Parts: sequence; C-alpha cells; structure tokens
Amino acid sequence: MPIEIATKEDIKETVMGVVQPLLQKIEELNKKLEYATDEMLKEDEVCKILKIERTTLYRRIKAGEIPKPKKIGIQNRWPKSKILNYIHSE
Repeated sequence: MPIEIATKEDIKETVMGVVQPLLQKIEELNKKLEYATDEMLKEDEVCKILKIERTTLYRRIKAGEIPKPKKIGIQNRWPKSKILNYIHSE
C-alpha cells in the first residue's frame, strides 16, 4: 500500500484553515477588550465634550465624521478614546 506524501501547498492550506479562524477570534476578542477597558460615554457626555447639540451629533455620525456608537442594551455608548481621536483629528 503506497504512502501519500502531502505537498507543501496541502500543508499550507491545512494550516491556514486552522490559523485563519483563530486570527478572526483574536480580532473579535481585541475589539471586546477595547470596549471593556475604555470608558464608555453617554450621548449627553459626548455632546458636552464636543460642544454640539444632539441633532448635530447624529448628523455627523450619518456623514461618517463621528464614529457610530456601540449599543449596550438599548442605550448608545461611545468609547472615550474614539471621541478624543475625533477631536484631535479635526
């Protein structure tokens, strides 16, 4: 009975099939960690920091200028670091 030897491409494909899902999971966990370690701001806190009205906040979100909020339950929260980055990028 002949023994089949895997080609370099077969090994690479097998390894990537295992590694790729692990890399995706690491990325997901890093995103969750970011929210877990960053202070989360309420809508009124974001408006106060940016010195804008609520309608302006949502207009800028729609325009892609301000990052979208993270839903926590039914409430919107913004990572403080994202709002500070927005301020420094203006």
